[in-house]
Amino acid sequence: MSSSNVIDRPLRIGLLAVTVIGLTLASRGGAQATDAPSVTRAAHAAHLDRMLRAEDLKQALLEAADANQTNLVLQNARRLKPLVTAEHIYWTNAGDARALTLSHQNQQALDQLIATAAQGNADRAYNSALAFAASCSACHDNHPEQRVRIRN
Repeated sequence: MSSSNVIDRPLRIGLLAVTVIGLTLASRGGAQATDAPSVTRAAHAAHLDRMLRAEDLKQALLEAADANQTNLVLQNARRLKPLVTAEHIYWTNAGDARALTLSHQNQQALDQLIATAAQGNADRAYNSALAFAASCSACHDNHPEQRVRIRN
């Protein structure tokens, strides 16, 4: 793991904590639409934990792809699979259609990455890794957490 990942992890944790605090405060005050996506506090906490673990695995996967280590790309992609699947379930339960669409695209990109890395072609695995990372960013850049109401 590079030193930048060690520095970035506390920053990511801090940003997630600020998000949780903001969402908690938002859920306690003001009227929100009853049809707004919503999740339980426990589901939201599990989501945040998955995001941290997925980010670490994604960074390891990208580093392996950059080093042409398709075996490590495949290993990390396979470790990501249950996290990505759980995130799809999370967004299904939350009821956020936009996040659900992006989550489905993320699952497809990961499946393609696994298939490509299993073939052992480093160039194709690298390109698939970049496509997978882009699918992660597409969802994160959409900021679905800002639309989710946390319920008890």
